[in-house]
Amino acid sequence: MLFLYIGIFVLSLILVIYGGDIFVDNAVKIAKKSKIPIVIIGATIVSIATTLPELIVSSIASAQGVFGLAVGNAIGSVICNTALIGGLSMAVLPTKIKEKSSSFKYYMLLFSLLILFLSGFDSKGNYNISLFESIVLFIMFVLFISFNIIDASKQKKRKVDPDDYTIIENKDDEKPVEDKFILLISLFLLGSVMVALGAFGMVESAKFIASNMGISETVIGLTIVAVGTSLPELVTTITAVRKKNSELGYGNIVGANILNVLLIIGTSGILAGKVGLPIMKYTFLFCIPIAIVMGAIFLVPLICKNRSYRWQGILLLTLYIIYIITLVVLTAKGYSI
Repeated sequence: MLFLYIGIFVLSLILVIYGGDIFVDNAVKIAKKSKIPIVIIGATIVSIATTLPELIVSSIASAQGVFGLAVGNAIGSVICNTALIGGLSMAVLPTKIKEKSSSFKYYMLLFSLLILFLSGFDSKGNYNISLFESIVLFIMFVLFISFNIIDASKQKKRKVDPDDYTIIENKDDEKPVEDKFILLISLFLLGSVMVALGAFGMVESAKFIASNMGISETVIGLTIVAVGTSLPELVTTITAVRKKNSELGYGNIVGANILNVLLIIGTSGILAGKVGLPIMKYTFLFCIPIAIVMGAIFLVPLICKNRSYRWQGILLLTLYIIYIITLVVLTAKGYSI
């Protein structure tokens, strides 16, 4: 039975990834058909493209009361994006940064992580994101998207959005969209259904796997689910590095991390309702601080020196390995994560 649910988890992950691709591609084409400016498409639809799997998985988990999986998926994705994906990019191809508008996003990511950490304390000594704090995070997400739109409007000559270059940058941008509108709508709906079904399957199978292996749902979220739902960011960054445009991959990572904190945690907390979004002690005291430290290592040289270094990548990859080993050890010793 366990192997059956592992198979369901893998199949569900595939549905989420490919469903997300179909959803985004056709959402962009529909927007073009509707004469929405490409810069607006990039600043809105495309900016949430690579975080769609995390959003759906965490939302379903939170709505079902599986809060550990919801939080673990979001925090784990931030750590995976920063240390594993960002670390690989910096270790392979460190580069100088030319995009000045990225500085705001760098500060926004650090600020978002600090707000998340400070929001976690409650008056009873527990770790909980209240409904009000979740709404604040969601409002910050709206403001961030608004900044993206304003910033993108200033870059009309560039047909890419700083947060996700590789999705918009394709041949379709330079020729009329010939797809029939009804077909685009059908594919858009198909992608939506695939993501929803895949996310539901991931949550249900993760719950079963966790209970049968004696592992908390949070650990499953912090590791397997986080890495799985971060695959779009990984593909995007690898593509950017391969094209010797690792700077573009950094923007994708930073944008995705901001949305993981503001959109995904915010939405999960709102869905949790008045009870708030509970966070396990070691997730709050270990994983969130680790995310902040990794974020600082990733961002400070980019802010101060406008470039990345190979030592950053090596250090981030080393910390990621230590982080995974620590999770395994804490879980083996029976600590609730």
